[in-house]
Amino acid sequence: MKSLYAMTLVILLAGSPPGLAAYKDLVTTWEAWTPPPYAGQERADHPRNTPPGPAPGERTDDAASGHGVWQAKLATLMEQGRFIPTTPDPGSPRTVEDARARVGDALHLEDVERIVVSRNPAVLSAAAAFRSELHGFDQVRDLDAVLNRYTAFTQGVMTGVGPMKGGDEKSNSYPFPAGPALKSRIIFENAAQAALTLNIIVRDRVTAARKAYWNLGLIHEERAILQETLGLIEDLHDIASTMYKTGKTGYQDVIQITIRQKVLKTRIDTLAEKQRAVEATLLALLDLPPETLLGRPAGVGPETDVPGAPSLVDLALTQRQELKRMDHAIAKMELMIELAESMVLPPLHTGMSENSPADINTAGTWSKKEAFPDQPPPAATGAGQPRKPWFGTTESWLAQTRTKLAAMRHTRQNLNARTRASVRSAWFNLDEAVRTYRLYRRSVISLAESALDVSTKEYESGR
Repeated sequence: MKSLYAMTLVILLAGSPPGLAAYKDLVTTWEAWTPPPYAGQERADHPRNTPPGPAPGERTDDAASGHGVWQAKLATLMEQGRFIPTTPDPGSPRTVEDARARVGDALHLEDVERIVVSRNPAVLSAAAAFRSELHGFDQVRDLDAVLNRYTAFTQGVMTGVGPMKGGDEKSNSYPFPAGPALKSRIIFENAAQAALTLNIIVRDRVTAARKAYWNLGLIHEERAILQETLGLIEDLHDIASTMYKTGKTGYQDVIQITIRQKVLKTRIDTLAEKQRAVEATLLALLDLPPETLLGRPAGVGPETDVPGAPSLVDLALTQRQELKRMDHAIAKMELMIELAESMVLPPLHTGMSENSPADINTAGTWSKKEAFPDQPPPAATGAGQPRKPWFGTTESWLAQTRTKLAAMRHTRQNLNARTRASVRSAWFNLDEAVRTYRLYRRSVISLAESALDVSTKEYESGR
């Protein structure tokens, strides 16, 4: 009997029906199938603005804390109030040896700016502080997860009349994320302030490096002029001494030339010390050892185009980093007040819409269940904890914070007024410097050259 069953099974397997063969072909086709090329590619006419992928080890799950929503806005934080790019390019020198090679022979302003951005300790500290603020989103997400877990563990032992309902549905709170969304917005304001602080530090350090660079160039030029002048005065002293010995001039001329010679030597020594001080300031900004040798600045001439004062004032009032940072600080405090008020004051709704979609079946004539309540349950009839447990304990804090918010708004107005005054003062100094430069270049230098020619001809003629 067994042999007959085996022979029958072999015959059936050898002669498989067409349906089984078609199923095998279907399985083979399914295993060999791959998605079309356009499934994983971006369409050229509809590009998607997706943020870059997560770093290795970074969490990719987005909870109700708004992490995924606000992460898309983080890319624009560094753009507001940006002075120069705060991220060093790949060619920026980072080590001491590379930086020394850039500043040893000839000093270029572009190299100085790149080294400041890539090596200055204050800039690196502000960049690290900005990155630390971004971890606040993960803190909000983790805190919400811990609180939800704690609620799940303690719901069974909450006091009240009757069994407690556990496990709130996500649909009951959407679209009212309330606390988690406010926390994410507060973290975003913190990150915005840190980004503006980084841009402010980059602006101040780069500007200080530019001033040191131009001062060092002027010192080199002034020392060269004084050295040449000192050589001419020494020659004049020899001539005056010879003329005094021959009785052709008085001793007062020799004394005046000697005094001028000593004054120039002292001024040259002072410039040498000033050069060392400026070099020390520049090396500190570049974060280089004090024994580093700096080359001579090889910069171009100064810019002589002065923009109008009203346009500069308007630009400063809209683009100054301190004003933007104050706006974000005010927005953060407003959000903190709103978050605290959500724990103290009644909500904007009565909670009647926070029902599961399945509760809709309890309404109407043919409903099989008891209709959902149309009034919120009072705390005395088994609702468990009071509706606003923090009432009273945070009322004083709210009053204090509202007063601080009013003070910050007055501070913002004061900063706005001081911005106008500082821009006007800086514009006056720039305009005065440019006018003086043009006066000497167009008039004083040409007149001095004419006087030198006349004096030279008189000297050659013996007068």
